[in-house]
Amino acid sequence: MRSSVFLFVVLAPIACGSASRSGTAVTPPVVTPAASRAVMLSPGTSRFRVISHAHQEQEIEGNKQEGNFVLEFLATVTLAPEATNRFRMTFVIDSVRAEGGLITAAEAGRAKGARMTGVLAPTGEMTEFSGDSVLTGQLSNVASSVRLFFPRIPAGGAEPGKQWSDTTETKTAGAAQLTIHSINDRHVLDWIEQAGRRALRIEIGSHYTLTGSGQQMGQDFGITGDGERHSMQVLSADGHYLGATSRDSSKVTVTLTAMGMTFPSVQVRADTVSTIP
Repeated sequence: MRSSVFLFVVLAPIACGSASRSGTAVTPPVVTPAASRAVMLSPGTSRFRVISHAHQEQEIEGNKQEGNFVLEFLATVTLAPEATNRFRMTFVIDSVRAEGGLITAAEAGRAKGARMTGVLAPTGEMTEFSGDSVLTGQLSNVASSVRLFFPRIPAGGAEPGKQWSDTTETKTAGAAQLTIHSINDRHVLDWIEQAGRRALRIEIGSHYTLTGSGQQMGQDFGITGDGERHSMQVLSADGHYLGATSRDSSKVTVTLTAMGMTFPSVQVRADTVSTIP
Protein backbone atom coordinates (compact mmCIF):
# COMPACT_ATOMS: atom_id res chain seq x y z
CA MET A 1 0.00 0.00 0.00
CA ARG A 2 1.29 3.41 -0.89
CA SER A 3 1.30 5.67 2.17
CA SER A 4 -0.11 9.17 2.23
CA VAL A 5 2.34 12.04 2.55
CA PHE A 6 2.16 13.69 5.94
CA LEU A 7 3.85 17.07 5.74
CA PHE A 8 4.31 18.51 9.20
CA VAL A 9 5.11 22.21 9.32
CA VAL A 10 4.78 24.44 12.35
CA LEU A 11 4.84 27.89 10.76
CA ALA A 12 3.95 29.58 14.00
CA PRO A 13 5.82 30.33 16.28
CA ILE A 14 6.50 32.01 17.23
CA ALA A 15 7.21 32.43 19.10
CA CYS A 16 8.04 34.84 16.39
CA GLY A 17 11.43 35.47 17.46
CA SER A 18 18.56 34.95 15.34
CA ALA A 19 17.55 33.75 11.82
CA SER A 20 20.01 32.31 9.34
CA ARG A 21 21.82 35.13 7.61
CA SER A 22 23.26 35.26 4.14
CA GLY A 23 26.55 37.02 3.44
CA THR A 24 28.58 38.75 6.13
CA ALA A 25 26.79 39.50 9.36
CA VAL A 26 26.76 43.14 10.41
CA THR A 27 26.84 43.72 14.16
CA PRO A 28 25.05 46.87 15.33
CA PRO A 29 27.34 49.30 17.17
CA VAL A 30 27.30 49.12 20.95
CA VAL A 31 25.97 52.28 22.60
CA THR A 32 26.76 53.55 26.07
CA PRO A 33 23.59 55.21 27.37
CA ALA A 34 23.72 58.54 29.14
CA ALA A 35 21.63 57.08 31.95
CA SER A 36 20.87 53.40 32.40
CA ARG A 37 17.31 52.41 33.19
CA ALA A 38 15.17 49.32 32.93
CA VAL A 39 13.00 49.19 29.79
CA MET A 40 9.30 48.45 30.07
CA LEU A 41 6.81 47.87 27.25
CA SER A 42 5.09 51.07 26.07
CA PRO A 43 1.78 51.79 24.31
CA GLY A 44 1.62 52.67 20.62
CA THR A 45 0.82 51.38 17.13
CA SER A 46 3.35 49.71 14.79
CA ARG A 47 3.25 47.80 11.51
CA PHE A 48 5.21 44.56 11.19
CA ARG A 49 6.32 42.15 8.48
CA VAL A 50 6.57 38.54 9.64
CA ILE A 51 8.14 35.95 7.34
CA SER A 52 8.89 32.25 7.91
CA HIS A 53 10.98 30.00 5.66
CA ALA A 54 10.75 26.27 6.39
CA HIS A 55 12.55 23.29 4.81
CA GLN A 56 11.34 19.80 5.60
CA GLU A 57 12.66 16.35 4.87
CA GLN A 58 10.53 13.28 5.51
CA GLU A 59 11.24 9.62 4.89
CA ILE A 60 8.29 7.43 3.87
CA GLU A 61 8.84 3.74 3.17
CA GLY A 62 12.49 4.37 2.36
CA ASN A 63 11.81 7.33 0.06
CA LYS A 64 12.94 10.79 1.10
CA GLN A 65 10.54 13.62 0.34
CA GLU A 66 11.41 17.30 0.67
CA GLY A 67 9.39 20.47 0.78
CA ASN A 68 10.03 24.20 1.07
CA PHE A 69 7.43 26.54 2.48
CA VAL A 70 7.11 30.29 2.92
CA LEU A 71 4.57 32.22 4.95
CA GLU A 72 4.62 36.02 5.04
CA PHE A 73 2.11 38.40 6.50
CA LEU A 74 1.86 42.11 7.30
CA ALA A 75 0.11 43.23 10.47
CA THR A 76 -0.85 46.37 12.34
CA VAL A 77 -0.42 46.01 16.10
CA THR A 78 -1.68 48.41 18.77
CA LEU A 79 -1.04 48.46 22.51
CA ALA A 80 -3.52 50.66 24.37
CA PRO A 81 -3.10 51.35 28.12
CA GLU A 82 -5.43 49.60 30.55
CA ALA A 83 -5.57 49.51 34.34
CA THR A 84 -2.76 48.08 36.47
CA ASN A 85 -0.02 48.70 33.89
CA ARG A 86 -1.53 46.32 31.36
CA PHE A 87 -2.27 46.86 27.69
CA ARG A 88 -5.15 45.98 25.41
CA MET A 89 -3.50 44.46 22.36
CA THR A 90 -5.11 44.56 18.92
CA PHE A 91 -3.43 42.56 16.14
CA VAL A 92 -4.86 43.01 12.62
CA ILE A 93 -3.57 40.96 9.67
CA ASP A 94 -3.27 43.28 6.65
CA SER A 95 -2.17 40.72 4.03
CA VAL A 96 -0.92 37.15 3.66
CA ARG A 97 1.42 35.52 1.12
CA ALA A 98 2.19 31.79 1.08
CA GLU A 99 4.29 29.44 -1.06
CA GLY A 100 4.62 25.67 -0.98
CA GLY A 101 1.00 24.55 -1.16
CA LEU A 102 0.09 24.28 2.53
CA ILE A 103 -2.15 27.36 2.53
CA THR A 104 -4.82 27.86 -0.10
CA ALA A 105 -5.66 31.18 -1.73
CA ALA A 106 -9.09 31.03 -0.09
CA GLU A 107 -7.56 30.62 3.39
CA ALA A 108 -5.16 33.50 2.76
CA GLY A 109 -8.05 35.66 1.55
CA ARG A 110 -10.14 34.93 4.64
CA ALA A 111 -7.19 35.82 6.87
CA LYS A 112 -6.94 39.37 5.51
CA GLY A 113 -8.48 41.72 8.04
CA ALA A 114 -8.51 39.12 10.85
CA ARG A 115 -8.55 40.98 14.15
CA MET A 116 -7.22 39.38 17.31
CA THR A 117 -7.23 40.95 20.76
CA GLY A 118 -5.79 40.18 24.16
CA VAL A 119 -4.49 41.66 27.39
CA LEU A 120 -0.71 42.06 27.59
CA ALA A 121 1.02 42.09 30.98
CA PRO A 122 4.15 44.21 31.60
CA THR A 123 6.15 40.97 31.33
CA GLY A 124 4.87 40.35 27.77
CA GLU A 125 2.54 37.50 28.74
CA MET A 126 -0.78 37.41 26.86
CA THR A 127 -4.17 36.56 28.39
CA GLU A 128 -7.85 36.92 27.37
CA PHE A 129 -6.95 36.16 23.76
CA SER A 130 -9.75 36.05 21.18
CA GLY A 131 -10.65 36.64 17.52
CA ASP A 132 -8.70 33.82 15.87
CA SER A 133 -11.63 31.70 14.67
CA VAL A 134 -11.33 32.90 11.04
CA LEU A 135 -7.81 31.46 10.78
CA THR A 136 -8.10 27.89 9.46
CA GLY A 137 -5.70 25.15 8.38
CA GLN A 138 -2.03 26.04 8.74
CA LEU A 139 -3.00 29.67 9.31
CA SER A 140 -4.53 28.68 12.63
CA ASN A 141 -0.96 28.42 13.89
CA VAL A 142 -0.54 32.16 13.29
CA ALA A 143 -2.82 32.76 16.25
CA SER A 144 -0.43 30.73 18.43
CA SER A 145 2.46 32.95 17.35
CA VAL A 146 0.44 36.11 18.10
CA ARG A 147 0.02 34.93 21.69
CA LEU A 148 3.83 34.87 21.97
CA PHE A 149 4.52 37.86 19.72
CA PHE A 150 5.94 40.34 22.23
CA PRO A 151 9.23 39.86 24.11
CA ARG A 152 9.08 38.40 27.57
CA ILE A 153 10.85 40.69 30.04
CA PRO A 154 11.38 40.65 33.83
CA ALA A 155 8.67 42.23 35.96
CA GLY A 156 10.99 45.15 36.80
CA GLY A 157 11.94 45.74 33.17
CA ALA A 158 14.78 44.71 30.84
CA GLU A 159 18.31 46.01 31.38
CA PRO A 160 21.78 44.85 30.29
CA GLY A 161 23.04 41.74 32.07
CA LYS A 162 19.65 40.44 33.18
CA GLN A 163 19.36 36.65 32.86
CA TRP A 164 16.43 34.40 33.67
CA SER A 165 14.67 31.22 32.58
CA ASP A 166 11.01 30.45 32.07
CA THR A 167 8.73 27.88 30.50
CA THR A 168 5.95 28.35 27.98
CA GLU A 169 3.29 25.97 26.72
CA THR A 170 1.55 26.53 23.41
CA LYS A 171 -1.37 24.66 21.90
CA THR A 172 -1.92 24.79 18.14
CA ALA A 173 -4.85 23.79 15.97
CA GLY A 174 -5.20 22.95 12.28
CA ALA A 175 -4.41 19.63 10.63
CA ALA A 176 -2.55 18.64 13.80
CA GLN A 177 -3.42 19.59 17.37
CA LEU A 178 -0.10 20.09 19.08
CA THR A 179 1.12 20.90 22.57
CA ILE A 180 4.56 22.51 22.55
CA HIS A 181 6.38 22.78 25.89
CA SER A 182 9.42 25.08 25.77
CA ILE A 183 12.17 25.84 28.32
CA ASN A 184 13.70 29.24 27.56
CA ASP A 185 16.97 30.79 28.78
CA ARG A 186 16.91 34.57 28.28
CA HIS A 187 19.76 37.10 28.46
CA VAL A 188 19.58 40.88 27.93
CA LEU A 189 22.69 42.07 26.04
CA ASP A 190 24.33 45.52 25.96
CA TRP A 191 22.79 48.63 24.43
CA ILE A 192 23.04 48.97 20.66
CA GLU A 193 21.92 51.42 18.02
CA GLN A 194 19.44 50.10 15.48
CA ALA A 195 17.97 52.27 12.73
CA GLY A 196 19.04 55.34 14.66
CA ARG A 197 17.42 54.21 17.92
CA ARG A 198 18.94 53.01 21.17
CA ALA A 199 17.82 49.47 21.84
CA LEU A 200 18.36 46.34 23.85
CA ARG A 201 18.73 42.85 22.41
CA ILE A 202 17.25 39.89 24.24
CA GLU A 203 18.97 36.61 23.36
CA ILE A 204 16.93 33.42 23.87
CA GLY A 205 17.98 29.79 23.72
CA SER A 206 15.04 27.37 23.83
CA HIS A 207 14.62 23.61 23.94
CA TYR A 208 11.12 22.29 23.32
CA THR A 209 9.19 19.05 23.12
CA LEU A 210 5.97 18.51 21.21
CA THR A 211 3.21 15.97 21.19
CA GLY A 212 -0.03 15.87 19.27
CA SER A 213 -2.41 14.12 16.93
CA GLY A 214 -4.59 14.79 13.93
CA GLN A 215 -6.22 13.38 10.84
CA GLN A 216 -5.31 13.63 7.18
CA MET A 217 -6.99 11.97 4.21
CA GLY A 218 -9.14 9.93 6.62
CA GLN A 219 -6.19 8.53 8.59
CA ASP A 220 -5.44 9.31 12.22
CA PHE A 221 -1.86 10.12 13.09
CA GLY A 222 0.20 10.99 16.14
CA ILE A 223 3.23 13.26 16.45
CA THR A 224 6.12 13.38 18.93
CA GLY A 225 9.40 15.23 18.73
CA ASP A 226 11.72 17.90 20.04
CA GLY A 227 13.76 20.82 18.81
CA GLU A 228 16.04 23.77 19.50
CA ARG A 229 15.44 27.44 18.79
CA HIS A 230 17.90 30.37 18.95
CA SER A 231 16.35 33.83 18.85
CA MET A 232 17.18 37.51 19.18
CA GLN A 233 14.51 40.09 19.99
CA VAL A 234 15.03 43.86 19.94
CA LEU A 235 13.32 46.35 22.26
CA SER A 236 13.84 50.12 21.93
CA ALA A 237 14.90 52.24 24.90
CA ASP A 238 11.40 53.75 24.99
CA GLY A 239 9.74 50.34 25.18
CA HIS A 240 8.68 49.63 21.60
CA TYR A 241 9.20 46.23 19.98
CA LEU A 242 11.49 46.60 16.94
CA GLY A 243 11.53 43.00 15.70
CA ALA A 244 13.25 39.65 16.02
CA THR A 245 15.01 36.83 14.21
CA SER A 246 15.17 33.13 15.03
CA ARG A 247 16.43 29.82 13.71
CA ASP A 248 14.70 26.60 14.64
CA SER A 249 15.46 22.94 13.99
CA SER A 250 13.32 19.96 15.00
CA LYS A 251 13.11 16.18 14.66
CA VAL A 252 9.65 14.68 14.63
CA THR A 253 8.16 11.19 14.31
CA VAL A 254 4.74 10.81 12.69
CA THR A 255 2.85 7.60 13.50
CA LEU A 256 -0.05 6.26 11.42
CA THR A 257 -2.22 4.88 14.17
CA ALA A 258 -4.19 2.25 12.23
CA MET A 259 -1.23 0.99 10.21
CA GLY A 260 1.33 1.01 13.00
CA MET A 261 3.84 2.80 10.75
CA THR A 262 6.23 5.60 11.72
CA PHE A 263 7.89 8.24 9.55
CA PRO A 264 10.80 10.42 10.70
CA SER A 265 10.79 14.08 9.73
CA VAL A 266 13.36 16.87 10.07
CA GLN A 267 12.54 20.54 9.75
CA VAL A 268 14.66 23.71 9.72
CA ARG A 269 12.89 27.05 9.94
CA ALA A 270 14.03 30.69 9.94
CA ASP A 271 11.73 33.51 11.08
CA THR A 272 12.09 37.27 10.84
CA VAL A 273 9.93 39.98 12.41
CA SER A 274 10.64 43.55 11.28
CA THR A 275 8.94 46.90 11.65
CA ILE A 276 7.55 48.74 8.62
CA PRO A 277 8.19 52.51 8.67
